[in-house]
Amino acid sequence: MNAGTAALVSWCLDEGFFCLEPGKLVTGFVAHAVRAGIPIERLAVTLRTLHPQLSAVGWVWESGSPFVERQYRAVSTRLEDFKKSPVKPLLEGTESVIRVRLQGADIERYPITQQLHTRGHTDYVAVAVMAGDRRPNVVTLSTKAPGGFSPENLETLRGAMSAFGALLDRAALRLIARNICTTYIGPNTGPRVLDGAIHRGAIERVRAAIWFSDLRGFTARTQKLGTEGTVALLNQWFGVVGDAVQAEGGEILKFIGDAALVVFAVEDGDDGTACTRALAGAARTRAGVATLDTPDGLPIDFGVGLHLGEVAYGNIGSAQRLDFTVIGHTVNIASRLEGLCSQLGRSVLASRAFADALPEAMAPVGRFDLKGVDGAEDVFAPQ
Repeated sequence: MNAGTAALVSWCLDEGFFCLEPGKLVTGFVAHAVRAGIPIERLAVTLRTLHPQLSAVGWVWESGSPFVERQYRAVSTRLEDFKKSPVKPLLEGTESVIRVRLQGADIERYPITQQLHTRGHTDYVAVAVMAGDRRPNVVTLSTKAPGGFSPENLETLRGAMSAFGALLDRAALRLIARNICTTYIGPNTGPRVLDGAIHRGAIERVRAAIWFSDLRGFTARTQKLGTEGTVALLNQWFGVVGDAVQAEGGEILKFIGDAALVVFAVEDGDDGTACTRALAGAARTRAGVATLDTPDGLPIDFGVGLHLGEVAYGNIGSAQRLDFTVIGHTVNIASRLEGLCSQLGRSVLASRAFADALPEAMAPVGRFDLKGVDGAEDVFAPQ
């Protein structure tokens, strides 16, 4: 092990070990590689990930340019670019190292090498770095040094790449864990669980606008649609709800059959903003379902119940299987209001507490007894 390799490995095992964010890890490695005498002008990392929409993520450091984060979609409109990339054979395991001297005919070997040559780069190296599951991630490096990377440069990099690769593998696993938590639990709740909120019975009381939505006539439709048609319909319905809720800053806590439980947290005591966002999300949903071409050609009819109040937010369940959710009287009222939508032929109904928090008045619908709720509730609908 030469002195440069020793210095880079030492950094990886010491300071680099505490770089939990990929951006800091990449920039830190480059800085110490340059300090070790390696004339890197550009370093890019591609990590495989587990994500419902992405197949890989990447980061690009280039001297004199802003740091760039990249996302590679599982089904990408840039698939042809990927097929022509040196990253493809490395990720697929058919190559372990690709080096392209950026001179002569070699320049045109890949689109990236042509681009780098026009920017004055002289040498390009792409390396497959094994992860713990023996599947590769990829590191690419290029330089503007006359003559490219020296044999000593490559020896230093080769010796340090295993230590750097181990840190990249850890970064990939952290990303996967966060993606899974975000995908299955929610963008706000998922990170809380990952950061340690996993104890049964650990709850906090929060104030929120609660949304409970459900499809009308779903059971009858499923009998005619069959399994594949039902799945397609649900994905269409939840796709519209998910887009609407995300656009307005809410969080879907759970799907329950064809129903959805959504939270719009009250921030800084501002009830009005939370309720306005929830109502806007319902309007987006109504507009969105109107554009759907459903599997059976029928329109989607739905109900949304909206209420404002305090909920218990946290973990409930068995010792081995927990659910991070919201419970309480506020949730019950939102659910009952959703059920009332069908009875009254409305798509959106809200409680007085919700309506009173809005800057614009909602139309009173009447006073109704809600199942399991003591006393009648004043009910409102959008104007």
